[in-house]
Amino acid sequence: MKDKTGFVIRDKAYLTMLKKASYFGGKDCIIEEDGYVILRSNVGGTWSKAIWVRELVALNPKEMNRLLGLVEAKAKDLIMDRYVLDKALLQVYKSRGYMIENRSHIVIMVKPLTADASFKQTYGDKFYLMDLDSF
Repeated sequence: MKDKTGFVIRDKAYLTMLKKASYFGGKDCIIEEDGYVILRSNVGGTWSKAIWVRELVALNPKEMNRLLGLVEAKAKDLIMDRYVLDKALLQVYKSRGYMIENRSHIVIMVKPLTADASFKQTYGDKFYLMDLDSF
C-alpha cells in the first residue's frame, strides 16, 4: 500500500490494556460493539472544561453519530477534535452543527539517526504522526 494512508483499528483488549496502563482514565473511553471513542477531559485547565476527542472510530456514520451523542452527554463545555481524517465523521460533525476549521499548521522536526541516513532508511515505510496510528 505505497503512498496510502490507513488506520490501525484498535481491538477491545488493546483499549483495556491502555486503560489499565493509565494511558487514559476509565471515564475517558467509550467502547461499544461497533466503535469506540477515546477522550481527554478537562482540556484547558481552569479557563475551560473542554473535551478533546482523541479518537472516534466506528463502522458506519450512524454509529459515529450515536457515539458523538454520548460524548456530548459528558460535555460541560466545548468539544474539539483536532484531526478529522474520515469524511464520514466530518459529515457527522457538520450535520450536528460543529464549527469546522479546514486547515491548521503542524511543524514536524526530523533528524536522521546518523548523519548519512535518509528519511526512508530511518523510518522505513511507516511514519507515526498522531494518536490514531497512520501509515
